[in-house]
Amino acid sequence: MWRLKFTNNLKNRKEILPYLGYGKENTIKIMGSAFYERRLNDSRINDSNWTNAKRMIRLFHQRPVAHEEVLISFNGHSKKVITDDRGYFETELNFDTAIGVGYHHVQYSLLGQLPNPVTAHGKCLVVDSNSTLGIISDIDDTIVTSHAYGFSKKIRTALFNNAHTRETNTGIVSFYKELHTHGGPFFYVSSSERNMYGYWMNFLKTNGFPIGPLLLKELKYGIKDLILTGKGKHNHKYEKITHILNFYPFLSFILVGDNGQEDVEIYHSVVLDFPHRIKGIIIVPTLQKSLDRDIVADCKKYNVDILTIDDGKESLNTALKELCL
Repeated sequence: MWRLKFTNNLKNRKEILPYLGYGKENTIKIMGSAFYERRLNDSRINDSNWTNAKRMIRLFHQRPVAHEEVLISFNGHSKKVITDDRGYFETELNFDTAIGVGYHHVQYSLLGQLPNPVTAHGKCLVVDSNSTLGIISDIDDTIVTSHAYGFSKKIRTALFNNAHTRETNTGIVSFYKELHTHGGPFFYVSSSERNMYGYWMNFLKTNGFPIGPLLLKELKYGIKDLILTGKGKHNHKYEKITHILNFYPFLSFILVGDNGQEDVEIYHSVVLDFPHRIKGIIIVPTLQKSLDRDIVADCKKYNVDILTIDDGKESLNTALKELCL
């Protein structure tokens, strides 16, 4: 059985993990999690399988700081929130005057540690209200090989790799960079749990993907949850995507996913519910199966094309032309 040892002088220390927030002209969304000391070292390209496995297990063996006040400070304003049972917190801050476009600093303080509160610093991305296009992307098997549809391969891939060694395809990286040149913000929506937040953010930075908010499933705790990570129903993706669409009514979106985990069906539902907000759907074929003709035809009624791409430059350039970019 796996056992993680905590020394007495570490096990009761607390820390805050800020998530990249997002906002618009008068509103920002702030999120994060509070844990007891996690002792997670940064990953390196030459880390052994054992080192990678230990780090991954720790991600699902964290102790949440539950029901504790967090003070959020932003541009001279502040607001208190309380962590939930899993140490997670989120809130919105509204302003009478417009917030500047771009990245802003956010400070977090755990008030349960007074007179010496635990503090952390994060960022919030405010999107220009004059922007017209955004990108919402899946992660597993869309931008990184995860074998989410194959149990044993999936576990080996997750345990024995890190942000430096996970397999991605360079064509997708270049494609995303090209999409980003058109000014649109990126959002990543995944069935991974929030335990994986730092892991995936490091992966994006290490591999040169455009950085954007990560919207993940609720935190889980235990080895069983590690084994089952990313599994279960995927209605979370639909809920997060529709939230983004409602939060940014001035943006149209390109949706990017794969054909292995219900992305096509989920994106179809989004098109039906937001018929004039989706500019196109891009699918990375991870399984040898054709797109559902009825779904393709149904989306076409709303002038939404479903395009499949591979790692070839010609395929990616064709997709950009089809999207009129």
